[in-house]
Amino acid sequence: GNMDSNSTIEEVAFSPLETGPDSILFMMGEILLYDFNNLELSLEKLKMLTEEYPKSKFASQSLYILSYFNPNGDWGKQLETNFPNSTYLNVDSEHKANSITAQLEIKRDYAWSLAENSYEASYIEFDRLYNKYNDTLSAYISAYISDYHLNDMEKAIKHYKVFADRYPGHSNFHHVDNRLKIIETDLTIQKSIYQQGIDYKSTVQFFQEEKDFDSTKVLLDHITKETDSHYKDAANQLKTAIRDYTELLEEIQHENPLGN
Repeated sequence: GNMDSNSTIEEVAFSPLETGPDSILFMMGEILLYDFNNLELSLEKLKMLTEEYPKSKFASQSLYILSYFNPNGDWGKQLETNFPNSTYLNVDSEHKANSITAQLEIKRDYAWSLAENSYEASYIEFDRLYNKYNDTLSAYISAYISDYHLNDMEKAIKHYKVFADRYPGHSNFHHVDNRLKIIETDLTIQKSIYQQGIDYKSTVQFFQEEKDFDSTKVLLDHITKETDSHYKDAANQLKTAIRDYTELLEEIQHENPLGN
């Protein structure tokens, strides 16, 4: 989720229409948060406002926003102490459920932000969110990143299977189920291609070592009969080369029956 999806905080927070220094700081905080999606710098401006202009009409709003995005700080306590009659004290109690959801969205936003430098770090954070908060969306995103960004099929299958087993009623279930089937089909195909490669290499090695044309042709026939063989063309070319060689050898022997 993006910052501008947090309707509760957006509705109560920003509405300055003045040009004083405190108002300008507040407006900068608004622009940084909602236009540039820069939470850290936005909160720095709001902290500056509360410290330099503690009596500002925007101070209580700023403290509320700071407490909203940083619930572990003492911003909420400052709001209660400095503005005991503030309407912003009632917002959290009225929207507690929404606040929990919003906090989780913020944590997900942070997890996604890590992907700018490292998808591995982003994956680790989403996996942590899932394990700590039992967040189904984080569980899905962990699988998604493993699959499409890390190309780690082992992790992707593990996360997709856990998701499908635990959340069969989730809106993403059908996508997960279909993706699992596609991955498993792809793995089966890759395994088959790998085995075909082994068979072809073994056949070539056998031919080089034994010079047994008949046995080699039997092995090559087996490869060319497989409809989805990726080595069919190579096997046919080798069969043609062996046929041409044996025909040439027979012709030479026919012309020189005694080897003279």
